[in-house]
Amino acid sequence: MNNGETYKLSGKFSPAIILGIPIFAALSMIYALIYAYVDIYIPIVGYLSIIFVFAFTVVNMATSSAILRFFKVRNKYVIFLWGTVAAAIAIYFNWACFLQVLLNKSLADGESVGFAEIVFAPDTVWEGVKMVGETGWYSLKSAQVKGEVLWTFWGIEALIILVGHILMAFEMLKEVFCEKCREWAEKKENIFSFEFNDEKRLVEQFTSGDSNFVKEAAELTPDSTSFYKVDASVCSECDGLVYLSLNKCEIKQDKSGETSEANDELVKNIYYSIDEFKKLAENFSLALSSD
Repeated sequence: MNNGETYKLSGKFSPAIILGIPIFAALSMIYALIYAYVDIYIPIVGYLSIIFVFAFTVVNMATSSAILRFFKVRNKYVIFLWGTVAAAIAIYFNWACFLQVLLNKSLADGESVGFAEIVFAPDTVWEGVKMVGETGWYSLKSAQVKGEVLWTFWGIEALIILVGHILMAFEMLKEVFCEKCREWAEKKENIFSFEFNDEKRLVEQFTSGDSNFVKEAAELTPDSTSFYKVDASVCSECDGLVYLSLNKCEIKQDKSGETSEANDELVKNIYYSIDEFKKLAENFSLALSSD
């Protein structure tokens, strides 16, 4: 491996990832059931449902990512296939659990519909969802939400879940895996922060895997509003794998005086040999202490 090489997933994966599907399905079903109770029993949810959709999506994304990491999947096609399948599972259980909770809420006291009767019966779920779509189940400003409007809301909800899982897949492509130790690399953020006058030259030098760019780096000051920081992905097992990423940071202030930090990823996962990385750390110490 040469300095300056961009990290690429090896393409390897274990067929055991198939075991992750029932694990994900069970957890997604639990999330969907909780979401359904919140959605149906909290009156204000009609206005704030988008918050709960995002929460449901995020926990499913986190579960997908954890399962892919656990089974050490480094194949981009498997990752994107998983993301699509996981999104479909999450959308199905979202509808199925919603229908089951809604039906039981509408029944008289003492009556109930079994969980398995609804949730594990796709045909019943589809017919039930179509029925609810025709009649609606809640109102906004005294108007019943049904038909095309309700299906539009449901479509947006499904799209959010799908897009969330696609974004999860893209994030997984950025994860670094040490093939030698068969472990995911540990992320270390902001190991170096500095100013630099020529961004184009900085990117070129950083991308080449040459630590000499540090010689032009300047130490941050209390007034620094535009600077650069370096993140690292390292193998904690062998301490011999180092990939560095370069980010541009800008401190912005709004009219009320509140400040916020905007980050732009310029270069992602460039390989630095352990010797070059040590040289980089030494050069940073020398360059910034001499300013």
